[in-house]
Amino acid sequence: MPRKRKVDLPLRRDVRLLGEVLGEVLRAQSGERLFLLEEEIRKLAILRRRGPPRQRELCEQRLREVLADLSQGEAEAIVRAFAAYFQLVNLAEQHHRIRRARAHALDPEAPPQRGSLEAAFREAKEKGITAARLREVLAGLRVVLTFTAHPTQATPATAWS
Repeated sequence: MPRKRKVDLPLRRDVRLLGEVLGEVLRAQSGERLFLLEEEIRKLAILRRRGPPRQRELCEQRLREVLADLSQGEAEAIVRAFAAYFQLVNLAEQHHRIRRARAHALDPEAPPQRGSLEAAFREAKEKGITAARLREVLAGLRVVLTFTAHPTQATPATAWS
């Protein structure tokens, strides 16, 4: 399980708030029963993936039962709720990356941002890679544009660190 970092607390707060608002919308538009079903499915899925090993199989079995009992309308509403949630999480992550980049840019004492070209060049220099060798490697790079089927595929969730 990923380590919780202090710099990620604003993201966690944003995701929690957006999840709560989405829950309120789900209750208002689809009713308490559907909200409770969605919550049960969400919790079972989390436990299935991250719970204690002995509990994972039981969670998977219960998750299969809950999903099998859904009507088509309930299943569609649950899928829409999860899709909306993941879109909201992607937006929160994009906002968080911008927030962190701005904070970093405003800090005159900050080292180069991890993953930046400046940080990569500095690390190469520290490891003894000469400018000539770096130019040689860069000259051999081939950059190819890639078009994705859907905009959300361009920025995978939790790609930042």
